[in-house]
Amino acid sequence: MSIPLDNLYDYIFSLTGHTNKNLIMYRFDPHGSKDIKNLIIHNNVEVFFLYSEFFKQNPKLSFHHKLLFCYDQEPLNFDLYSSDYFDNSRKTLFYDWEGEQNHFNDEFGKKIIKRKNIAGHPEVLPSVYNKNILLHSEKNSKDLEKYEKNGFIGAYYWSHAFLALDWYRFAKHDQNFKNSIDTPFFKNFNIYCRAWTGTREYRLKFLSLLPNSVAKNSNIFFGVQDNNSKFYDYKCQDANWAISKKEIEKIANLNFITRENQHSGLSAVYNVEDYLTSAIDVVLETVYDQSKIQLTEKILRPIACGKPFILVSEKNSLEYLKSYGFKTFESLIDESYDKINCPRKRLKSIVRTMKTISNLSEKEKNKLFSEMHKIADYNKKWFFSEKFFDVIDKELRDNLTKALDILDKPVNQTGKIPMTEYRAYRRYQQYFSGDAKKLADMIVREFPETIKLSKKNIGIS
Repeated sequence: MSIPLDNLYDYIFSLTGHTNKNLIMYRFDPHGSKDIKNLIIHNNVEVFFLYSEFFKQNPKLSFHHKLLFCYDQEPLNFDLYSSDYFDNSRKTLFYDWEGEQNHFNDEFGKKIIKRKNIAGHPEVLPSVYNKNILLHSEKNSKDLEKYEKNGFIGAYYWSHAFLALDWYRFAKHDQNFKNSIDTPFFKNFNIYCRAWTGTREYRLKFLSLLPNSVAKNSNIFFGVQDNNSKFYDYKCQDANWAISKKEIEKIANLNFITRENQHSGLSAVYNVEDYLTSAIDVVLETVYDQSKIQLTEKILRPIACGKPFILVSEKNSLEYLKSYGFKTFESLIDESYDKINCPRKRLKSIVRTMKTISNLSEKEKNKLFSEMHKIADYNKKWFFSEKFFDVIDKELRDNLTKALDILDKPVNQTGKIPMTEYRAYRRYQQYFSGDAKKLADMIVREFPETIKLSKKNIGIS
């Protein structure tokens, strides 16, 4: 399946009202990567070199690009790009970037770049703007607070809603779902648990908590291996989710389903049979215990397919959904888990809700599932409505505009970053040698004239 995510970023760039001359949009390639080596420029920037003899042959030279970083598909992780991270990446970033010697080879250059976090990639150009815009998709985030304390302006939008509208577009018309409200279901629950490392470690604990009455009435799709680790040998990095030998044995004895060719792209598709044979989708979100909310396409898949759901995610995630106009099932099942702060207690509360449903009589279950599907049908219609798109689109436009307005304030256009680098190179150029010395000399010699030319090229006197 070809997923044209580039078109989404083309659209976002168009909303900024800027041109390739005065805004650079950075994103990760492949989509969903967090590796800084995979950070690329999305738009066709007119300028790639700011210092050098090159500038006289480059009439479109500019220091006045605004920088927009798209970190909107994966959860923010400010501490990932630490000094150790850059040291481990130095072969690509510093010593042999695109096979050429570059000015990040020297120790001073490396120290400068480490402080910039994701803006520390060699392809990120200096700018007269003191802050960068960070396009993200999470709420109540301490990682966002760290970014905003270190030179970034956060601009939130629900990126996964835009993606899900594209990925699941055929679910709107799929005739298989037409009569699913009154269909008898073979299983009570559908549980996708293909990955369980990193932020998903809690999923192993979740599976170990499932009582037999729940497990035997569930389609459990489980990946025995994740990130080259087998679950029975895996040691959880987070002590909160450490599982005992007995719990591992319990997971091993579950009647789970393992499909071949499991890959991350599976979240971009829906399986009709899975949803027609089970009543409720138990959604195991990527972020569960990170003290922030980042809902992905995982919760929007059952919504697009008209399925009821139980959401295993951060506290107040159901409230997050309601804020976008969706309905949950609090009138029919116990959703008090959404208010529980402790992740372990919240997980146990979710399992209790599932157990309560499993223990109902067949007549009671059929009535419950029918009522839940009526709410799910409403959610599906709302998800595919123009009004819902208008909600998420307006939010994107408004937050982008606010961030750009902040960037346009004179206090954020002092040229502090290139000026600091200029002064530092001037102070330490005597200690450089080789190519680093040549570049430092060039920066010091040409900096004042370069700034003047940059202003002239975008019409600033």
